[in-house]
Amino acid sequence: MEHKISMQVDPLGRVHIPDNIMQLLGWNPGDKLGLQRDNNTIVITLNEKHSGPECAICKKLERKIRLNGLDFCESCVETIKAVAL
Repeated sequence: MEHKISMQVDPLGRVHIPDNIMQLLGWNPGDKLGLQRDNNTIVITLNEKHSGPECAICKKLERKIRLNGLDFCESCVETIKAVAL
């Protein structure tokens, strides 16, 4: 094993995988992971790559702009502009 780090499980049972480990493995937010138990060890594997950034509003798989960590498609950006004016 190349990397060994300690992590804490949060109150909801989640574990944060650090960004540098995600990059090293080529994983992205939205990817589907698998867990396999082998005695006292958990093995995490990539099951399915997420197809790309999706709009935070309509869930289309396209990105026009990223704001505060959220992606928005062109159609939703235009709708927001029209409503804001």
